[in-house]
Parts: sequence; C-alpha cells; structure tokens
Amino acid sequence: MTAAKTQPLTHSEIEAYRVCPQLHAYAYAQQLAPAGEWASPLAVGRAVGAGVAHALTTAGVQLDSVIAAAGASLAVDGHACLERVALDRRDQITAQIATDGMRCATMLRGWWDAWGGSQEGLDVTRAEVTITAPLVCPDTGTPSRAYHLQGRLDGVYRVGGVGDRYGVYELKTTSDTVGEVEAYLRHGTQVALYQYLLGERLRGIGQDPVRDQAPTVVDVVKKPTAKRRRTGPRAESEEDYWQRCVADYAADPQRYFLRAEIEVDPGAHDEARRQAVRVARCLRQDAQHGRLVVRGPRCKGPYGWCRYRGLCWYHRIDDYERVERGG
Repeated sequence: MTAAKTQPLTHSEIEAYRVCPQLHAYAYAQQLAPAGEWASPLAVGRAVGAGVAHALTTAGVQLDSVIAAAGASLAVDGHACLERVALDRRDQITAQIATDGMRCATMLRGWWDAWGGSQEGLDVTRAEVTITAPLVCPDTGTPSRAYHLQGRLDGVYRVGGVGDRYGVYELKTTSDTVGEVEAYLRHGTQVALYQYLLGERLRGIGQDPVRDQAPTVVDVVKKPTAKRRRTGPRAESEEDYWQRCVADYAADPQRYFLRAEIEVDPGAHDEARRQAVRVARCLRQDAQHGRLVVRGPRCKGPYGWCRYRGLCWYHRIDDYERVERGG
C-alpha cells in the first residue's frame, strides 16, 4: 500500500500519544489550540531553525541575512496569530512577537560566533527535508495498512570522499541545559527514527544505508538565561539587556551551544519502529472503540499544566480553536 493511501505518523505524534492519548486527540486528530495563543517556544524554535538552515545552505551568507530569514519565519507565525487573536490582546501579542524577534537575533548571533560563522565541516545539502517511509513491523515484516512514517529533518549533510555518506542534521533550541538535550536525543527514539527514514531514502536511490549513512549531527542552542534588570540603580534598557545576553553567550559558549555526533545501533531503528507500531495499533483501536479519558499526574509536567486542561477537565470549548497544522 502506498503512502498516499495511509496517514502520516510522526515522532511528535508518537510522543504525544505516549504522554496522553487525549493530548494526541486534541492536538493532532482535532487540531485544537488555545484561542489566540502565541506559542513563543515553538515560534522561536522555528525561526531560529529557519535562520540556521539559511546559514548552512547558502554560499557566502552573512549574519544579517541569517537574522532576516529568522525574522521572516517569525513574521509568518505572528501574522497568523494576530489574525485570530481578540482585538484587546493584539498590542500584548505584538509586543511578545517583537521580544521574540530580539531573542531569535541574539541566539543566532551567539550561534554564529560559537561556530565561527561557518559550517564547521558540515556540508548540508538540503534543509527542512520531509521524508516518508512505510511503517513496517520489524518483527513480522508486515506494513501497516493505516499509517506510514513521516519525519521533517532539519537537514541532510554529506561527508565527501570515496563514496559520499549522508547523515541527519538536527537542531534543538532549549531552556534546559545543552547536556540534557543531548542525553535526550542520544537515548531517545527521535534520532533512531530519523536515521531509519534517511536510510530508507538512501535505499530508494540504490545506496546501502549501513555503509553510506553518517552519524547524526545535533546542534543545541540554549536560550538566554539572564533576566532583564527593570528597577534599581542597575536598571537597563531593552537594547542594553540584549547586548548583555550576547556578551553572556560570548563569555561562556560551552554553556549555551553544543554540537555533537550521535551514532545509534541499528537495533535502535527496530525499537523505534516497534514503538510506532504500538502507537499505530492503539490509534486504530481508539478510532474503532472510542478513547478512555484518564486524568492523572501527566496532566502537569515539568513546565506546568497541559495546555488542554481547560478543555479536558472543564469542557471550555469556547477557549479553543481549530488551527491547521503544516506538513
């Protein structure tokens, strides 16, 4: 069965379902989001990703154009949000978007300085690549009739030499430590799943995934941690604050930036697919027999309550709206 006749199943969907089936239902099946919400972490991550993608795929690129690429991405998200937000909140959201624009510019300046404004040997041939592959159970060899795997890779890089090798490039922005993010990627299933997808693409063009696949390169960028001094004798303007953040980046780049290679065992590819198969089966059962809503400790995570708590607990449907998701 071709991918066109099946539904895509991404790593984000799999993780959402594993956290809470109802979270997956609201976020992916019904495509709901809090009305007028400005999702700052997601918007900043997309914008920084757009800037880095421009830097890694454009010959002779300058920092100003990298920041401009991030600004264009943020403007698209901001325009879409302002179209939906209530009139009395537009000024507040506009100010948040402007602040996030400065945050993106600061993060990109730090990233640019940390790696010398170069690719550091990374020959990224394509950025923001969407790859699909059949969801095949590794134990039975049977393809799913309802779902196929899909992943949006931040980039694909090439290692030149005798017989080119290709690897996944993955960028993460975070408020956690860069080491925590590296550990999550190294021991989680996302890298394994993306490597499997790239391997299937290589197989499709007549290459050997085992021989021709290079390790995944991850770039981690930590958001500024300094707080703006708003009162007292050391109060600073917004411009002074962002300049101080740039100085913090320059003073301790190892705290804020990390670039590492991650190589997973081929067995991890099979485990990532097993996990996807289990979630796919659960999704089909939910569609056929209904979903049991269970409220529990996962309603509140390390960053606060689930964004769908108002809908799941209190049935405040008017506080949510349908938002079309990109590919």
